[in-house]
Parts: sequence; structure tokens; C-alpha cells
Amino acid sequence: MFHLLILNLQQTIFEGDVKSLTIPAKQGQLTILPNHLPIITPLKNGSISAVIPSALSQKGVDRIEHSEESERKYFECSGGILEFTDNRAVILL
Repeated sequence: MFHLLILNLQQTIFEGDVKSLTIPAKQGQLTILPNHLPIITPLKNGSISAVIPSALSQKGVDRIEHSEESERKYFECSGGILEFTDNRAVILL
């Protein structure tokens, strides 16, 4: 797992540990897994999805899909930037 922080200028939208992260990058859909190489990339309009362990509970989510071991949470974005380094993802919207 790795740590994910999604925020805008006004507030923290989501913070927690995730198994994977899929973002609408300018170059196309991009999935980040633990120990991914460092990356900084712009985001386009679309949905950000994060897979978290079911035992964890976070707020600020637009939509949730459940399975026995994990949940996929969705966040809508209209652009932004992602930085991933040292198993920590920060998304500025």
C-alpha cells in the first residue's frame, strides 16, 4: 500500500492508505501501484479511483464499489497535478 492525499486550495478531500490509484492523466489513463517510479503528471477532466482495504473508512468520496477485500472509491476532477514519490501520492486539484 501507499499513502494518498487529495486536496484543493480550500480543503483536504481524501487522505489514507490505498492499494492502487488510477488517474485521468493528460497522456491517458494511468494506474499507480506501490513502489511505482517517481512521477509528476498533469490531470485532465475525469474520475480518479483508489482501491483501499475494506477495513479502512474515509470520507469525501463521490462513489464507492465494494468487494470482500477492498473498496474502489471515486473522486471527480476537472484537472490538477499528481506527484508520486517514496510511496506517497499527492494530487492537487
